[in-house]
Amino acid sequence: PIFGQKMKNVEGRIGEDVRFEIQVEGTPVPAVTFHRESEQIYDGGRYSIVEEENGLFVLTIRNTRPEDAGEYQCIAVNGAGEVTSKGYLHVEEELTIPQFIDMGTYKCQVRNDLGRTSTSAHLNIIVATRPEFKEKLTKVEVTEGDRAKFEVRVKGYPYPEVEWYHGSNRILDEDRFEIESVKETGYYSLTVGEVVQEDAGMYKCIAVNKAGKSTCRADLEVNERQFAPEFETEEPTILQRLQPVDTIEGEAIKMECRVSGKPEPTITWLKDGLVFLTDNRIKTYFDGDVCTLTIRDVKLGDEGIYRCNAKNSSGS
Repeated sequence: PIFGQKMKNVEGRIGEDVRFEIQVEGTPVPAVTFHRESEQIYDGGRYSIVEEENGLFVLTIRNTRPEDAGEYQCIAVNGAGEVTSKGYLHVEEELTIPQFIDMGTYKCQVRNDLGRTSTSAHLNIIVATRPEFKEKLTKVEVTEGDRAKFEVRVKGYPYPEVEWYHGSNRILDEDRFEIESVKETGYYSLTVGEVVQEDAGMYKCIAVNKAGKSTCRADLEVNERQFAPEFETEEPTILQRLQPVDTIEGEAIKMECRVSGKPEPTITWLKDGLVFLTDNRIKTYFDGDVCTLTIRDVKLGDEGIYRCNAKNSSGS
């Protein structure tokens, strides 16, 4: 006989069922028996021995006890010989939960004829506390395309694990969503980047530890982004040009031209290529599309080349 699958070590807790599995091959078909230490195990009571397909044998021990721990063997025998496979069952006992009276410093001493040594450690018992929101979620209102940020502060022991939800959908730290956790200070945040209308709605933060869980909620309101209306633009155009003027000293003159443009142009007057200042004697006007320059009490120094310049955001 040969083992296509040998017995393996098995671990189990008190009260659980455990299984040893082994596959046996051979011609003629081997007789298979199971043993604990040197004592054969029979099918019945807390033990179940089942032969399944392809020579697979299963030994099940129900409602495991501490005394079930130890070495188990499977022996396969036919006219050609005998083979044995072994496996060990380790039974984990339930731990006793420490009480407050167990707190203190524990010391282990070891000694022999040559001397002694020791080591010590302190047992401190901390009570688990249910998560509690010291700062809860508050409503957030943003405009499309902006960032939205939710923040909470949670205390609890052990440090809580925090999950975020939009409606019933859990939010993960990816794409437009950024999750920050600083467990030592209890600070947790969720940032939603480049918000769209579909991000609006109820957001939920759940804090969980072994002592329980707590939940808080808040809305995200997303306002539609308002864009300034688009206006038709047009470069300034001269509709009527300035005309030459002849006059004599002491008289008054008026020069006019007409311009158009969208938005309305800004008008600048120049004399001999330089901008000049207006005063009580020299004045400029822009009414509708008419640009006017008036000069009272003309002097020889007023002689020159006058220019009217119209400019807006589209040109000049």
